[in-house]
Amino acid sequence: MAKKDALSAIDKQIIAWVEQLDNLNRERKEVNQRISDIEERLSSMKQARRALAAEWGDESSEIPIPLQYTSEGVTEAIHEMFMVTKADTLTVDQIVVMLKARKFDFGDKNPRRVVNMALVNDETIASDGTGKYAFVVEDLPF
Repeated sequence: MAKKDALSAIDKQIIAWVEQLDNLNRERKEVNQRISDIEERLSSMKQARRALAAEWGDESSEIPIPLQYTSEGVTEAIHEMFMVTKADTLTVDQIVVMLKARKFDFGDKNPRRVVNMALVNDETIASDGTGKYAFVVEDLPF
């Protein structure tokens, strides 16, 4: 009888752990969606600020909003590098140099790898197959 009780207790504990994992995964998904929504709103606001600055004739090469990045915001930072430089294409090395010049915080991660992964996973960035990437803008959100 003791073995049966022990196995039953183990089964109950496993079920509880699985439920906890499911809850944590669900919570992580919700948090990631919230972060994505916030990043999208921030990007829209910065694009609107750039458009307003351009309308008022602010031709400075720097983005008129002080920006601080973490490795989590690398995609947004890359988009801004395309907009600031107005370049048709950029290489990973060019992007890394520009981000380092703007004091982008890569943490303890390899900058080339961070930028490369962001480029590969970004649906708004197109590769020409020769190591050059282009920012593809369809419609701006404002």
